[in-house]
Order: sequence, then C-alpha cells, then structure tokens
Amino acid sequence: MFCSSAAVRYAPGNRLPRHRHEHGYAALVVAGSYQEAGDAGRFRTEPGTLVVHGRFEAHQNHFSSSGAQVLDLPLKGCPGALFGCVADADEIVRLAERDLEAAAHLALASLKPGPEMMADWPDLLAAELRSGKVFDLRGWAMRIGIAPSSLSRGFAQAYGVSPKRYRADGRARAAYSALSGRMDSLASLAIDLEFADQAHMSREIRSLSGFTPSQIRRAARSR
Repeated sequence: MFCSSAAVRYAPGNRLPRHRHEHGYAALVVAGSYQEAGDAGRFRTEPGTLVVHGRFEAHQNHFSSSGAQVLDLPLKGCPGALFGCVADADEIVRLAERDLEAAAHLALASLKPGPEMMADWPDLLAAELRSGKVFDLRGWAMRIGIAPSSLSRGFAQAYGVSPKRYRADGRARAAYSALSGRMDSLASLAIDLEFADQAHMSREIRSLSGFTPSQIRRAARSR
C-alpha cells in the first residue's frame, strides 16, 4: 500500500487515552491496525478502514503490535459517525498528496460496509447508553451476570470513561445537534433529552463545546 507523507505513524502498542476532537474528520488506516472505542462503539481497524468522526465525538485507541499509519482527512459538513472500508485506499492516499479535501470526498463516496462492531458486554452496555434508555446499572449488571462492582471498572477499561459519563456525553452531543434545528424552548429540549433541568443541559453543552446554548443558536441563525 502506498504510504503518504501526510499520514501519522503510531508506535507499536501505543495507547491514546480518550480524547475529543472539536471538528469532524475521517481517519483512513494506511497500514497496521488498532482498536478504537468511542462514542459510536468499539471496533478493530485494518488497512483500508475508514472511520468518520462527528464533531465533538470522543474515543480512545489501542494500536497493535505492528503500530499503524493513519491519514486524517478534514471534513466540512461532517455526516456524523461512520465506519467501513474504502474501495481503493491507495487512490485516496495519492490524491491526498495533492488535495486533502478532494481525498475526503472520494473516501466518503467510496465507503462500503466493513468489519462489524465488537459485541462484548461493554459494547452491549455502550449501545444501550447511546440509545438514551434510562435503567439501573446495578440491575443491568445482575441481569447479564456481572458483579455490579466490576461494571464501571470493566466499562472504563474498554471505553476510557465511566458508564454514567459515557451516557452524559452522548446526551450533550444530542442536545448540541438539536439546538440548530429546533426552535422550541431550551426548557422543553432539556425535558425531551432527559436532563434534570435547563441549567443542567446548559452546563453539559458548554462543557462539551465551550459555548452556551444561546450562543450556539445565534451562530446557527447567522449562517
């Protein structure tokens, strides 16, 4: 596979703790592999895998014994989290040497289904947390035969964050996205997304993005 000078090399066995990106982008695995666990789930990559990250999504990465080389492609109007394989990674890498934006468009246009998401118990829990379901973590642990004392520890090991924080981050991203399209009251939005109240929602959105809900809505109206 053609190696791009724009790609970032990661050392064998390297770990990147959970981190958040302000802007959306696509990561094309040029060589090597890694496991990613983030706001869209957990999966293993291989050469040719394309991972699309939406704005303010967070994830952690564990690189394999061979390390990895990854080409990051900036996106405008990011479609949100996607995961799959591209038809011709070498073509995208060659194009990126001349035009990163064109390479990003080609990557998205050629995206096809890739390896399935992992489905161990932390991944099943993460999926339920992303769905916004309200449930008792202790009861969930008991139903699948895990000691409640092990639940948070095991989930944090897999995803780099506690189950409660994982759900709170997902709810904050949903609120951020809804602010641009919904013009009803902030109090109504907070209720629909199951925040304790409007102030709680505002704190979480500001922690996520650095902006208040009012600032986000003003920016959306001015576009």
